[in-house]
Amino acid sequence: MITQPASTADTTGSWVVAAVDTAVIAVVLGVFGSIGVLIDPLADAFAAPRAQVALLFAAALAVHSLAARRAGRVLNRSGPGRSWRWRRPGLRSGRWPHRRPASG
Repeated sequence: MITQPASTADTTGSWVVAAVDTAVIAVVLGVFGSIGVLIDPLADAFAAPRAQVALLFAAALAVHSLAARRAGRVLNRSGPGRSWRWRRPGLRSGRWPHRRPASG
């Protein structure tokens, strides 16, 4: 089957998804990476011991890790088109809008 390359207008949605994914990953890694800076201010703000605040960060990281594994398995099983079909009306038919059937 011969496929035609997508034009730049057709791939705009892909770049938006890539940009949003990059921003979300940057925020998540920034929060989990800043634990050393945030423990003392959070402990002071909530009048809690540092160990309790560190335990909350560890629990959040564990929940995030388990949820990421589960989400990865769901996406591997169902595929990204099926998972995001409700977001874009063009995907309800099961056909990507930027792919056109080859003529001839």
